Amino acid sequence: MTQPLRIALLGAGTVAQTYLDVIASNPAVATLAAVAEPDPSRMHAVVDRFGVEGFHDLHELLDVADTVGVEAVIVCTPPVTHATLSAAALERKMAVLCEKPMAPNRPGLHMMLDAAERSGARLMMASTFRYAADVRAAKTLIDDGVLGDVVLFRASFSTPVAMRGRWNARPEISGGGVIIDAGTHAVDVVRYLLGPIRNVVAAETRRLQGLPVEDTAQLMLRTEGGASGTVDVSWSLHATDPWYLTIEGTKASLRLGWESSELHLGTGWERFGNGFDRVAAFTGVLTDFVDSVRFGKEPIIDAADARASVAVIDAAYRSIQTGSWVRVVEERRSQSRG
Repeated sequence: MTQPLRIALLGAGTVAQTYLDVIASNPAVATLAAVAEPDPSRMHAVVDRFGVEGFHDLHELLDVADTVGVEAVIVCTPPVTHATLSAAALERKMAVLCEKPMAPNRPGLHMMLDAAERSGARLMMASTFRYAADVRAAKTLIDDGVLGDVVLFRASFSTPVAMRGRWNARPEISGGGVIIDAGTHAVDVVRYLLGPIRNVVAAETRRLQGLPVEDTAQLMLRTEGGASGTVDVSWSLHATDPWYLTIEGTKASLRLGWESSELHLGTGWERFGNGFDRVAAFTGVLTDFVDSVRFGKEPIIDAADARASVAVIDAAYRSIQTGSWVRVVEERRSQSRG
């Protein structure tokens, strides 16, 4: 019987709490071996719950990982730390599941990919929407030709969140604002369903929360396959409908929602999914990661997807600066594991 993967958690913030719940509910898949979190109250809460060793310094945990039997790490720290922490773990032959955005810039991503290539250890980006049951069902419908040729799409990832004082709104830590935060989700799910994104134009509104980064923006994307669409992202505005992605084709349309998902074949909308289940999606991420480490299975998200995610977001920010369309260049690299 295969032993559960022994995982160390780097960072114990909001996203990490969901991973902890998933690990606790799936002991045959993974177990928590250690946690590193600079905030004492968060760190001790995890230690008390799981009975594992805790560290205030994230690199200190990596230095003693062998002694506590760590096989892999989940990186749930602010984006500016992703590259150095992931590379340090990979150099020690530990597999890495890194929360999105993979890195705030290309140099950071290259550091991670190079470390994975040298070590042969798995490096995987976590992007939960690919693991949502409705998104997987939508991909099957699209790949089977049910929608015909996809022409238009609209995505909306908008919800009011007070961001003042949070690291997400500090560009030196986050790499940007709502585009790199919520936009990364939108870009990845569009690319997963409709293929590579080739051109981007982006614009931000006035900064409604007075932050040093954008809190509301709109992107227009063109895919390699010829579909065009918009992505609205905001920390300040309510979404106007319950659908986070609508896709329109020559034969049918579908819409993915938070509470349900529907398909329109010309005679009215028919339900095909039950909405976005956050815990189930995170469970899918963790299981895919463990299977890739234990059995060498290729994960749903590979290195090309990680590179594309960073490239599209980078193009969006360059578009805001230039006020024009920017072509997305997805780099090609030879890498066996990352």
